[in-house]
Amino acid sequence: MGNYLLGVDIGTTNISAVIIDCDKRKIVETHTVPNNSRIKTERDFSEYDAEWITEKAVSLINNLVAVYPDIKGIGLTGQMHGFVYVSADGKAISPFYNWQDGRGNRLTVGEKTYCQEIEERTGYVCNSGYAFATMFYNHENHLEPKEATSFCSIMDYIAMVLTDREAPLIHISNAASFGLCDIKNNQFDIEAVGKLNLTHIILPEIAKSSDIAGYYRNIPVAVAIGDNQASFFGSVKDEKSTALVNIGTGSQVSVVFDQYMKTAPNLEIRPYLFGKYLVSGSALCGGKAYAILEQFFADYVYEMTGRKESQYEIMNKIAEKSNINSSHLHVSTLFSGTRYSPKERGSISHIDDTNFTPGNLIIGVLYGMSNELKSYFDSMGQKGITHIVASGNAVKMNPVLQKILGNTFHSPIEMTKNNEEAAIGSALFAGVLCGWIERSCVKDFIISSGSEKGTT
Repeated sequence: MGNYLLGVDIGTTNISAVIIDCDKRKIVETHTVPNNSRIKTERDFSEYDAEWITEKAVSLINNLVAVYPDIKGIGLTGQMHGFVYVSADGKAISPFYNWQDGRGNRLTVGEKTYCQEIEERTGYVCNSGYAFATMFYNHENHLEPKEATSFCSIMDYIAMVLTDREAPLIHISNAASFGLCDIKNNQFDIEAVGKLNLTHIILPEIAKSSDIAGYYRNIPVAVAIGDNQASFFGSVKDEKSTALVNIGTGSQVSVVFDQYMKTAPNLEIRPYLFGKYLVSGSALCGGKAYAILEQFFADYVYEMTGRKESQYEIMNKIAEKSNINSSHLHVSTLFSGTRYSPKERGSISHIDDTNFTPGNLIIGVLYGMSNELKSYFDSMGQKGITHIVASGNAVKMNPVLQKILGNTFHSPIEMTKNNEEAAIGSALFAGVLCGWIERSCVKDFIISSGSEKGTT
């Protein structure tokens, strides 16, 4: 017998779940399933099989509920911005269009992109991959399912399936990620939606602060929250003095603010939890930049040997032997552009007749990943940040990247020692929402350790 919380994270690469023991204040079990649901589409579309994801997530939940019958709350989180269309009876009737979808950057009849058209009509910046950008494109190009009644994120849909809801109930963190949302007043901008001719789609209900989505086998299911918010909640002990660097497929640097504020164009202010806000700078090509480099080396090895082998271990060994403070190559890792400048691309410079080596290229890419995040952090102008916490498998599995982050941010980097921080954050949020954890005690579940500032 015991008091447990279950948290699930629907990530781009993996679907993860954790079990937290409320009494012992520790994570007792972690499970990860590869997210192999990507659908082959046109080059700039990014679609996933929503039913496949849901089946895997529900199966994972069922297995853990069977082992831990005393679960007191279920938390859900996942990749933001993307969505799935749902029918009047609450069924998914489309693929899951995720945050990497590029159709919003396609040109309309004129020379404007669909995202630019949205901004011109509504005044809102709505980046490609955001739900309203994808929906606008789909509507204009007759790709909208006929039975589409409403829409929600993939984690909101899983909450619907678990609780037998026919209409989505969503957290403001997910609502804001879709675009066209008045986050100061916790509501969609209905007038802006009308300017895109999307009023036939019922907007999801935005939950009040104390709402739960419903019950699954008599277990309360919290409304799903965004993965940026969940990662922060599951990684940071002191919100006032800490910035969080999270590196997964994409990457982000985030800081909590007590009040709404205007931000620099390259930043985004998002609802956090319990009435606070997150200011975030997001790189579209975070850990993916390192994956692109790995694919480059893997392709070469394949042509030479005929074998397909992962090159990460060798790359990391080369990086560890390299001098991270030497005159390495200057690499911009904007391989997918940025949200505010989607056509921008990466580059390699400062090449001379001695430094164009695999080691310098690897170090250059790692610095490029780190420098982009540091540029966002500098734009925040937030004083009083004395701690940098890093999370995400891409940084945890790469000690050299940890050192480079320390060099770039001029600060020791604290690593979260718990894995699957977003899933942990969702479980802790469910624990607070369901009354099993006091907000002031959340920090007791978070474990971090120091890292070197950076060495040669």
